[in-house]
Amino acid sequence: MGIWKYGAEPTDPADDASRVLVDSANGGGHLAADVEGLTIYYARGTEGYLLASSQGEGSPGNPLTDTFAVYCREGNNEHLMNFRIIANGAAGIDKVSNTDGIAVTSAPLGSRFPKGIFVAQDGSNTGGNQNFKAVPWESIATAITPGLAIDVEWNPRNMPGDLTGDGNIEIDDIGEFGNQWLETTQSGDTNGDHAVNCYDLQALCSEWLGTMLGLQADFNTDRSVDFRDFAVIGGRWGRNHLYPPADFNTDGRVDFCDFARLADMRF
Repeated sequence: MGIWKYGAEPTDPADDASRVLVDSANGGGHLAADVEGLTIYYARGTEGYLLASSQGEGSPGNPLTDTFAVYCREGNNEHLMNFRIIANGAAGIDKVSNTDGIAVTSAPLGSRFPKGIFVAQDGSNTGGNQNFKAVPWESIATAITPGLAIDVEWNPRNMPGDLTGDGNIEIDDIGEFGNQWLETTQSGDTNGDHAVNCYDLQALCSEWLGTMLGLQADFNTDRSVDFRDFAVIGGRWGRNHLYPPADFNTDGRVDFCDFARLADMRF
């Protein structure tokens, strides 16, 4: 038992021989069976963390029981730490045990969780029903040295425009957008090569005039629809005011969601 990773592309094999073991609960790993709960902390680009519930109900006496493992989201998913949610006697809150599910978000959630939140189901409460425990993400992120990332820019409702993380929203973010396109819309593979990348943006440009957007796509008014028009829309991207015709989803802003809407409208 453990955590396995499979390729997500349509052409990737799904057989056991092609999967990759992230971590094991059979000894030598950082998990105690059962492993009941996985969640992803999303940061900018492909950064962030994979978190797993090391429940341990099937591993009596294992020191990893009732812990939560944290791995890098990228690369070979390096293991970074395990942590517990302990009791707070002064507040009358017991520890977390027998966890069947977890969730995390880096998005700010008001004054009590301004830097994100981690939530764990608590399956065992003496004299009471099972419930959920909420932990500010920064309490987890600062528990080790060096600390984990605290990135409040990612938003599940509106992905930020500054994808390169240089503090500016501009044309160089479009290249990064190409790499992340499939996370936003399933129609990102414009040229049908089973990859979502900058070539799809080029193919999208060549098809733009054939869409329901019509001549509105010629943003720089040079009587052609090409990659230079992306530069124009890139310059407008992320502004908090309406700038037609770039506000494709008509939410009063020009941002990442408009690119996703544009991709959906291309035919």
